[in-house]
Amino acid sequence: MRCVEKSGLKIKDLVLMSLGAGQLALSKDEKTMGSVLVDIGAGSTTVAIFEGGAIVATSTLPIGGEFVTNDIAYGLRTLTDQAEKVKLKYGCALMDDAAVDVTFKVVRIGSNVEKEFNQEDLAAIVEPRVQEIFHMIGQEVKRLGYNELPGGYILTGGTVSMPGVLQVAQSELAASVRIAVPDYIGVRDPGYTSGVGVLHNVIRNIRVRSASSMNTKKPVNRTKANPVTNPETTQKPGLIERLKNMFSEFI
Repeated sequence: MRCVEKSGLKIKDLVLMSLGAGQLALSKDEKTMGSVLVDIGAGSTTVAIFEGGAIVATSTLPIGGEFVTNDIAYGLRTLTDQAEKVKLKYGCALMDDAAVDVTFKVVRIGSNVEKEFNQEDLAAIVEPRVQEIFHMIGQEVKRLGYNELPGGYILTGGTVSMPGVLQVAQSELAASVRIAVPDYIGVRDPGYTSGVGVLHNVIRNIRVRSASSMNTKKPVNRTKANPVTNPETTQKPGLIERLKNMFSEFI
């Protein structure tokens, strides 16, 4: 908020990430009957429970995709940035789906020596951590006072794109689970559900406000002549001012 205010912009409204994601990822029935929206981010996981068409409970767990990356780095004895690349390209959360013939090499820490691993080796590291994440999610939902919700669990976040995550979630949560894929402005990646959901919420609010202002606007007296302005004395807004005007429409 301070960064926005220092740039000269004024904040008109705040949007809860879970609310924005829920409006995009959940159906009307899921929000009404009851469901759990789970956003697995890099460093944390957000759990939001919807019921009766609104959020009734929310919580944040201090665990996410970075923990999987750290486990890979430790297990393969390699650097974190290399572990992240391996996770994104070869990651699999279920050992039964991992392929022995899919191999990759990583440079070991403290040396320039490369060692070869296969996808099954990687899944042996990833699966236990993913199981733990979903076990913690299930326990947190119970702690919030909810057990079985008709809408089940809806997953978002970059981590859920990894093969095998859905199957592990279904096994650990013992409930219906699906992955929410946004279909808005050409974005179809679970990792962008929250961001796109907030944008969708902002645009919708702008349209509502615009329609409301149009309905309440007083009729213009067309008989009154507009004052003549001298083009030479009229200054066009500078680049910074134009950027402020553009972004102010979305805040």
